[in-house]
Amino acid sequence: MLMQFQARIPELKAALPDVFSCTDLQKESETSYSGPCPVCGGDDRFVYKTDTGKCWCRQCHEQAMDIIDFHGWLTGKTIPDLMREYLPDDAGQNEDTRQPTPHDLFSKRGLTGEVIRILTEARGLKVTAHAGKQCVAVPYVSLQGEIKATQFLTIDQRPFPFTEKNKPANKVFGRGDKPGDDCFFFAGPGPDQAKEFIFCESVINAMTAFQWFPDACCIALGGSTYTKKAEALKPYINVTKTVRVAQDNDPAGDKMLQAIKKILNGQDVYYFAWKPNDKPGTDINDLVQVGRTETPGRTPWVTDAPPQSPWGYAREKFPKTQFPWDVLPIKVSGSLKQLARSCAVSPTHLPGIAFGILAAVLGRHVEVRVKSSWAEPLIFWTLALLPSGQGKSPAQNALSAPIYIEQERLDTAHKKAMETWKALPPEEQSQNPKPESLGGIFTTDMTIEGLRHDQRACGGMLISNDEASSFFEGQNQYKKSGKGTDRESWLKLYDGNPARIVRSSGAVFLKGARASIVGGTQPDVFWRIFKSDSKGDVFLVDGTLFRFMKTWEGEKFFPMTTESWDESNRETWDNIIKNALSFCRAHTSITDDGENQVDTHSLWFTEETMNLFIDWANDVKGMIPKFPVQVRGYIPKLVGWAVRLTGILKCMNAFITDTKVRKVIEPEDLQRGIRLAEFYMGHNIDVLNFIVNSDAPVKEVFTEQEAHLALTLQGLKNQVDNGRLAIPFILKKYNETASSDLKFQGKNSNPFRNFLESCGLNVPEKKSTANGYKNYKCLLWDKQADIYLENFSTNATNPTTLDGQGCGVVENVKQNSTNSTAEAPLNTGFVEKVEKVEDFSGIDSDEVTI
Repeated sequence: MLMQFQARIPELKAALPDVFSCTDLQKESETSYSGPCPVCGGDDRFVYKTDTGKCWCRQCHEQAMDIIDFHGWLTGKTIPDLMREYLPDDAGQNEDTRQPTPHDLFSKRGLTGEVIRILTEARGLKVTAHAGKQCVAVPYVSLQGEIKATQFLTIDQRPFPFTEKNKPANKVFGRGDKPGDDCFFFAGPGPDQAKEFIFCESVINAMTAFQWFPDACCIALGGSTYTKKAEALKPYINVTKTVRVAQDNDPAGDKMLQAIKKILNGQDVYYFAWKPNDKPGTDINDLVQVGRTETPGRTPWVTDAPPQSPWGYAREKFPKTQFPWDVLPIKVSGSLKQLARSCAVSPTHLPGIAFGILAAVLGRHVEVRVKSSWAEPLIFWTLALLPSGQGKSPAQNALSAPIYIEQERLDTAHKKAMETWKALPPEEQSQNPKPESLGGIFTTDMTIEGLRHDQRACGGMLISNDEASSFFEGQNQYKKSGKGTDRESWLKLYDGNPARIVRSSGAVFLKGARASIVGGTQPDVFWRIFKSDSKGDVFLVDGTLFRFMKTWEGEKFFPMTTESWDESNRETWDNIIKNALSFCRAHTSITDDGENQVDTHSLWFTEETMNLFIDWANDVKGMIPKFPVQVRGYIPKLVGWAVRLTGILKCMNAFITDTKVRKVIEPEDLQRGIRLAEFYMGHNIDVLNFIVNSDAPVKEVFTEQEAHLALTLQGLKNQVDNGRLAIPFILKKYNETASSDLKFQGKNSNPFRNFLESCGLNVPEKKSTANGYKNYKCLLWDKQADIYLENFSTNATNPTTLDGQGCGVVENVKQNSTNSTAEAPLNTGFVEKVEKVEDFSGIDSDEVTI
């Protein structure tokens, strides 16, 4: 036998995949390549010499290896194992010559012979070769029964040889098909015959679920991230009404459960309640293999989802997140963030101010046409709840500077026209009308009369007030008498409709106004208005608050630095406003009477965009009955926010470099608008929850500085000195790896200490000695530090807190669009129409080895 193996060594070397196909190496010289080690993962540790054919790892395997040694080291296989795999014809005598069957694989996973037989026959499972290994080919089919993809599960349950991108290649797609398409592996009856549905990540789990629930349609999605596929099954699910999710016991499984619950829009969803002592990463098939099963259909660890309060439901559907900066143009995002740093304030509320300013410039020049009978004006009311001392004014004034200049130009032009008119003889004055004011582009006077007096031709006006609470207190209904109609008029103006107020001094009629409101207020002032008496309950549901896109972050620390809003970033914003003004001039014509006439530029949805919008809007409107009464009125406004934000983002993108705006709104444009709308909705729910229930603000995801601090502290856990870490020691380590915009500048560590305390970490007043620093203030490594890192780990794996994806269609559309497909050459003889290999990381799915 040994002689036979020895004789076939050259043949085996030729059959084995080369080193390049199993690694990700970069060329160092003509004969030398290096890159990450496929075993220990270290960068540039693995070396391969093409002249000798030898390779090694500088860290974990310094002894040189040939190709056979390499595969043995990589896979843990012996030479006979490799020969059986790559030279299967006669690699050894006395081998079992019986052709393998699906039973050889699935029986090892605890499935009964009857279940294996039924599914093999019903679903066309068969054994074939793939990438040099014996596999069971599992078809993923569309709802019409067409095979869209085939997954290969190794009978020996070992991973496949690696592709050139160091990823397992075990799933292939047909021509034109791709990851995330609506294709499934069904175990049990089809969707049209099932009594219930069970969603699983993997094939083996779907087969396991079928063993328990033979009347259920048990579905393998192909991975925990492909939850959008559940959309296609909603018509069938609406008939059966029973849905279970067999999620794995890990963060990816939790994501899958929450995503499916969102897609099914409030449908009762059952899930697997894992026990506290269950090992992380366990799936339902692992339970079968250790004997934790009863007769099919009786699984005591399957339970109904716990009932949620209306407020809990609202928070789940619209979680509070950090601002999704990636929806803004990169230059705008960078500009606003630097402006915030220069003013030592949070950047979160600055985009809302920018939207209001740009909308005020444009006025009626731009609208978004959802359909011929529905146009949304670009009007934004934004309100930032900022604690005292957080400096609302400087950043807002800096962004307003371009319209201050434009206002000065308008006033100067009118002044000169008046001087010219006054210089005319009386008889000529009577023949020439007195020059009318060119109107205002901004005001701090929050009255209907003020707007009417100062309205420009296009109607655009920014109402800017450092203390925005004056908007509420200035309306008659919010005064002690409670009399008047101001509020109804403002609500009409928000919707772009005419308003008419009758006073004792006369009537005020305002038509075509596009008044945006931006500003901030202290939370205590805001609470006083809405919690002072029973009238606050009315104000919560009368529509006024529904129209404000609010932000509320609670107490945070933002250090003062030497950084300024530099010329480049300032010009980015100035150019947007300048180009918008040029756009408005180009879309203004002169009537026969010499009056300015606004030519409205309408932005239209494509058919695909319209379908996306309708699906999303119907999803969120379907949630209304489960929301608290105080939240329900927000949903129609949320839908309008998404449209308006889509339009203003479209304009903002265009005006960075141009004075023209394309009239077509694509699906990706709408997705950005929806994500922004859902971000603001999360903050609005948080504000309302405090007003109604006095709950403190929810801690949204970590800021970039907070996240970097968490990573720094994780790296310093083993350097805790007598339960402490010296503040200057932490600061040094923090700055060593921080990007320039995250660093704390200066030698004084007090701002950094304040930052730590704002994160809820414990810094005692008494100075101590730690980490070689004598007599310094120290971070006490206590329960608070552990909670901080635990919360960071939770947020880092929670899809709803990473970038404000929010709920419903947009999350799944985005998720589908970001699933990558790795192109790699494959033997296409195994499966008809094979072209692509899916890139599986093995993190969110157990599909690599089932």
